[in-house]
Amino acid sequence: MVTVEEALANVDFRSFLQALYDGGWYHYIFPFMLVYAIVYTILNYVDVFKDRKPVKVIIALVFGLFAVAFPITGEGDCFGCQKTLADFMMALFPGVTAFSIAILALYIVAATLGVDLNAFFGKNG
Repeated sequence: MVTVEEALANVDFRSFLQALYDGGWYHYIFPFMLVYAIVYTILNYVDVFKDRKPVKVIIALVFGLFAVAFPITGEGDCFGCQKTLADFMMALFPGVTAFSIAILALYIVAATLGVDLNAFFGKNG
């Protein structure tokens, strides 16, 4: 029997990510899940439908499917291809990720040095 540690020791992370990319996870699954999660969270926060959870789930599913299925521009890489929201998200997220990591690093350095960023920026806590 193979243990979890042995199985994970033999996994090549780069080939795993390439397999996800080749399988369309970055182009369809991940953008769908992100849009679904954001819309569902907003619907829960706004509380328009009160306790009607199935309605919230269906609306979030529809928004997620629209995000990956329908083009948002008439331009494309090839003849007949059009850009979807998933293409936009794939182009946007490397920059957003770098910016988020920079902000997180700022907070970590400030916490390490004992600086209260709320007091520094003048926010009352």
